[in-house]
Amino acid sequence: MHLDSIGKGSALVNIMVDDNDYSSVVRNIQDAHYGRGSKARQEAYERILNQVDQDGYDAEIISEGGKIVSFPTRLKASKASLLTQIMQTSMKGRLYSIGGKDETIPVRLESATGGIIFCQATQELAMNLGKDLFSYIHVHGKGEWIESKKGGWRLKMLTIESYEVIDNVSPKRALDRLKKLGGIKKSLGKNIHKEILDGRATE
Repeated sequence: MHLDSIGKGSALVNIMVDDNDYSSVVRNIQDAHYGRGSKARQEAYERILNQVDQDGYDAEIISEGGKIVSFPTRLKASKASLLTQIMQTSMKGRLYSIGGKDETIPVRLESATGGIIFCQATQELAMNLGKDLFSYIHVHGKGEWIESKKGGWRLKMLTIESYEVIDNVSPKRALDRLKKLGGIKKSLGKNIHKEILDGRATE
């Protein structure tokens, strides 16, 4: 990791991470946030949290617009007071990271908004996922959801039980397939959206 710059007001520290180390850095940050990993990493996390707490502000570690972890000040609700629940969950995203040595393998998806979806899988399932690295997939399994301080729920971790690859096709190919299936019976012009809606209204 390399210090790149400090943003306006010394409140935004920009850190550059080598591509080869990116996945492990993100995983180490997340592990420290949830009380996992080495003692040294957890102590480093606590030091940052204490500094944020002294200032009375919140802080976040983000990557390309997606939040990795938050550092909530202790002046607000503590993490222990937040409710959690386990429920069947399905998520879609671009598979970009699979790694680890334990029986449960960390898996990372990129959401449509550029955020990170934290997942895990068995070694056997991770081997299958490896064949579809950088593909868009639809995963299903048990999601651990945590109550948000701002209301609602956020996904903390998804344990993948099954998945399928999403067929990522261009609009032209999608239209060609619909024509072959009989869903579109004529060639469409420039006002394609209007023609489809008009067709639905008259059929």
